[in-house]
Amino acid sequence: MVDPIRDEAEALESALGDPSAAGPSGFAAALEADETDRFPQAAFDALVESGYFRNFVPVDVGGRLARFDHLLALGRVVARRDLAAAIAAGQCLLGALPVWLGGTDAQRAHLASLLLAGHSGSLALTEEDHGSDLNCNRVTARKVPHGYVLDGTKWAINNATRGRYLSVHARTSADGGNRGFSIVFVDKEEVDPTSLVAVPKIKTQGIRGADISGLGFRGTFVPETAIVGKEGHGLDLVLKTMQVSRTMCAAFSLGAADTALRMTLDFARRRHLYGAHVYALETVRTSLRDSFLRILVADALATVGTRSLSVLPEQMSVTSAIVKMLVPELANEAIRECSVVLGARHYFREGPYAAFTKLSRDAQLIPLFDGSSSVNRSIVAAQLPRIAAARAEERKNLGPAMGTRARTAADVHAPLEPFDRSRLRTSNRGSDDVLGGLDESVEILTGRAGQDAEYRLAERARELLSARRALDAEVRVLESRNVEPSSPAFAVLASRYAYLFAGACLVHLAAAAGPRLEAGLGEADVASLALRLLLEESGLVRREPTAFLEDPVDRDSEAKVDRLLVLLADDARLFSFVPFHVAGGRSFGFAPEVSLA
Repeated sequence: MVDPIRDEAEALESALGDPSAAGPSGFAAALEADETDRFPQAAFDALVESGYFRNFVPVDVGGRLARFDHLLALGRVVARRDLAAAIAAGQCLLGALPVWLGGTDAQRAHLASLLLAGHSGSLALTEEDHGSDLNCNRVTARKVPHGYVLDGTKWAINNATRGRYLSVHARTSADGGNRGFSIVFVDKEEVDPTSLVAVPKIKTQGIRGADISGLGFRGTFVPETAIVGKEGHGLDLVLKTMQVSRTMCAAFSLGAADTALRMTLDFARRRHLYGAHVYALETVRTSLRDSFLRILVADALATVGTRSLSVLPEQMSVTSAIVKMLVPELANEAIRECSVVLGARHYFREGPYAAFTKLSRDAQLIPLFDGSSSVNRSIVAAQLPRIAAARAEERKNLGPAMGTRARTAADVHAPLEPFDRSRLRTSNRGSDDVLGGLDESVEILTGRAGQDAEYRLAERARELLSARRALDAEVRVLESRNVEPSSPAFAVLASRYAYLFAGACLVHLAAAAGPRLEAGLGEADVASLALRLLLEESGLVRREPTAFLEDPVDRDSEAKVDRLLVLLADDARLFSFVPFHVAGGRSFGFAPEVSLA
């Protein structure tokens, strides 16, 4: 529900303070650490002191984690200040997730005590020679009396050196295979320190201060109780862990994009060129409006993704892959648009907009970890045939139910049941309520239409529905020709499917919560223009570039969205469908000179 999310996020904003001012969580501190490739320890300590880590611990073991939409909002609070600190903190959750999902009561209690005390950790998956090909991993956990002995090196692991605990993906069978790997929980304080070898920090283009390094095991003994879940079930546990972590990565991209747009809008409203403010230029307003709309599409997708962990956990194998593939893409394109408006200043490493160049570098890393965009695209492609086939059959009997569940996942005002880890599955098994339930939400918007913008929104929602039907037909054609899901043809369809899914999230949100959204965000103008952007740029619908130039409905909607953007900025609110107040968000040390009545 909105009120608890707002209260928690605004409390964290207050605790961390104005990022434009001096302080451990401010832009200046983040830039100073970045310049020297130094870990942002002060910012990390401020997170611990604020109680942020309690949100990484389930309620049944003394924490506050019951649902992930709350954590999404809190993650955006941290990420809009410094991605290096946000990602380092997020890695602590990532390292804990295998234990939360598959651990014993004793393992969960021990890990809870570490996180509540402010200790950091990581998930040790990758190795230098094998990357994300986990079935080729060579770190072994050899069975010995009373325990296991770890040998080998994990590489390119965030928090590997400075963290206290690791969930290690290790080979427990010489043959490997799907049942040849296990997750081993390692508390560095409980093993022989001489058996651990730190791998030097890797210099990176973004999040320069992050402890991206590695750890070598040289005959490291751990007790039998270190195995998380069952021996041989490591891959299943990793896949389920990634369904949560990939979804939560949306917070990083959305937080960075919020700061980029806020900075750029501030600049455009103060900067004079050719006798006028930059924001008076139509091309600039268009760029910032489009950036805003991209953020809102990504916001809708992330909202459905995080709430689906409670509503539709069985479908997260596809949902999480789409969120991880598309939210960073949308956010990074918004940042790129902002950089064009900011001009030379987006390169400056000093001045009021110096944080921009850092966040733009940092944000480029997000599509790479927890599965690259290509990895997530392949996950979607592999399940498309079964989804398309199931949708044709399920719509006969389950269409209304799918629509109801999808709108619950999209409705930021609707209550949620706590997350149930037992409901996660490694495959969707053909289910996709978000796109399967689109028909009913389109009908709701069509029936509600009473003004021009509402008619236009309903029209675009119907276009989205037609595009879904066309894609399903293309999937059937490829199947009839025995085309493998790993082919480039299916990769193209998977990308289109992701955009359809994002559009459906927006439609469900408008249908379920539109009239109750704050600050004008529920107006049909917002969703209509966001859908227009999505349909056009994704290639789902093709029109001539001049198609909208003289459309009076869209022109009026554009003016309304421009005013909404400025309103949210002046009122220091997050650019989101849950627009809670942010600390120091009115301007970056300057009073805006341009307003829109």
